[in-house]
Amino acid sequence: MSLEPAHQSRLWTFTIFLIGIALTSALVPASAAQRKVNHASAWGPMFRSQVERCWKKPVGGDATVEAAFKINLTRDGLLAEQPVAENPAISDYHTEYQKSAVQALNACQPYKLPIEYYDEWKFFIPIFSERDRKAKDDLFYPRNPSICRGC
Repeated sequence: MSLEPAHQSRLWTFTIFLIGIALTSALVPASAAQRKVNHASAWGPMFRSQVERCWKKPVGGDATVEAAFKINLTRDGLLAEQPVAENPAISDYHTEYQKSAVQALNACQPYKLPIEYYDEWKFFIPIFSERDRKAKDDLFYPRNPSICRGC
């Protein structure tokens, strides 16, 4: 069966087009969002349970208090530097709440976390919160430190 030259040309162009699409999709790297797979659901509860054992929350206070800290951990699970509060304390209770969280972060080290996820947990922001977390995508429940903003 012989095709007309015009039909052969269109078929050839279409074939080259498909090959180009296949090569482009193979050569173009995945976006940052596609490459970044987050395993916080694996290591997050491990971190939280370790911190909870050391956390002595101040009594009384505000049911909406929240304290977030930037932390940097070594591969051995030690704090590479002291936790840094994301926001200044706004009340005496908030100051005590932040102090209790920093004491817990210091007292519980070294953290035993999966080394294969070190790139995720070497720097993150644990959030100690009394706020009622009812959103179904939250990782943790009220009265527990939530551990990961943006994970």
